Amino acid sequence: MTNPLRRTSRSLLILIFLNVVLIVLFSFRLQSQFEQSSIDLRKKELKRLVTVGLHSIENYRNDYAAGLLTKEKTLELITNHVRSLTYDDELQPNYLFMSSYDGIMLVQPFEPEKEGSNQWNLKDSDGGFIIRKLIDQAKREPGYVFYNYFPPGSEVPQMKISYVEGLQELECYIGTGMYISDIKTLVNVHFRQTLLLYLLVSGILIISAIVYILPLINSVQYIARKFVNLGEGILTEAPEISPERFRKGSDSYRLVEEFSKITEQLVNSNNKLLKTTEERGFLVKEMNHRVKNNLQIIISLLRIQQEQNEDETIKKAFLESITRLESISIIHKMLYSGGDISTISGERYLKELVGFMIHSYGAEDRVAVEYDTDSTLLSMEKAVPLGIITNEAVTNSIKYAFPSGGKGSINIRLKSENNKKHYTISDNGPGIDLTRLKEKSSSLGINLIRNLAKQLNGELTMNTDGGTSYTIVW
Repeated sequence: MTNPLRRTSRSLLILIFLNVVLIVLFSFRLQSQFEQSSIDLRKKELKRLVTVGLHSIENYRNDYAAGLLTKEKTLELITNHVRSLTYDDELQPNYLFMSSYDGIMLVQPFEPEKEGSNQWNLKDSDGGFIIRKLIDQAKREPGYVFYNYFPPGSEVPQMKISYVEGLQELECYIGTGMYISDIKTLVNVHFRQTLLLYLLVSGILIISAIVYILPLINSVQYIARKFVNLGEGILTEAPEISPERFRKGSDSYRLVEEFSKITEQLVNSNNKLLKTTEERGFLVKEMNHRVKNNLQIIISLLRIQQEQNEDETIKKAFLESITRLESISIIHKMLYSGGDISTISGERYLKELVGFMIHSYGAEDRVAVEYDTDSTLLSMEKAVPLGIITNEAVTNSIKYAFPSGGKGSINIRLKSENNKKHYTISDNGPGIDLTRLKEKSSSLGINLIRNLAKQLNGELTMNTDGGTSYTIVW
């Protein structure tokens, strides 16, 4: 391990990069929604501008309705007034326009040469008649009209939206419009500014985080290398640790400094504990004794809960928990009572554990157990997962292989062969469905067997021919 935490550092950078990518993608999605919202808002704005224009000519219309003005004079006054109603959009000036119902252009402030001309046959880039569409909409009701036309100074047609409202008594309409591309341009400008600002702020935060976190990562890597250099032996001499390589007063400096102090304390504690082998053995045995006693207290509490509960399903769940804890408790009892404080006899352990389970389930008269074991020794690290595997396999056999008082046998084999340990536990029941055994969503017991076999660094084989068997080689 030449560079501890390299994978963590790389994963952190990848995570930051992915977050930035997701944010950018989300921003583009947000831009699309914002663009549509902007178009809807601009449509409302077009309607508002036309409404304002209509209010400004209301007096002329009222005078005409009262007979105070002729139709020609009213149109003259209205067109002169509307011609002055230009306004500024964010990108360019805009205007209100007017046309009669027979296609005569009445108001066109930015193209005055068209005023008075007949635009009845004016077509858009798709071949549609623009003025006819506007007139048709105005005659029916106020509304929006979409068409493709050439913006001023451009030879590329763009989608335009106009809002028109008819002056039915004067046989003309008033309206205003805007190119969709202008709206998109405005949205893109605001979006790019917002995105740039966000990326800038995010970049500053990320850089600040890296500048702050990187020294901490380096200090943890430094500590991890020191741990690796210690090897697997018992620490009896403090390794050389230099907090000075980090900025004094920084979190990294304090972290390494505290690690140095802890290491010295650990060395002193180890040296005191290891003065004699007898003291060390006594302490380990005492620890096993206390663990066993604590487990027995928990088991007793579970038994009390089991006896006080009348629900059979819950009582069975308590029993399964009790047997699992007992499989661990037996190990600590054997380590405490034996001469070796690091290993136990595999044969003795399995016989005591399985005997306890058969008795707990009241199956002495209907389940026979056969053993084929040698003098294999098990460390506590291996005995615990093996014991729980045995517990789950025996439980499954009693519950499923020999249900409702059925009789049968369980065979247990533990051998050391070719520097490997071979363990098999099987029954002569009908066998569990092999498909169920292979499913990841199978029962808790089977999942425990599968996961604990991995903890043993072993290869698990499950078979259902002539009963159910589990074989683990490690």
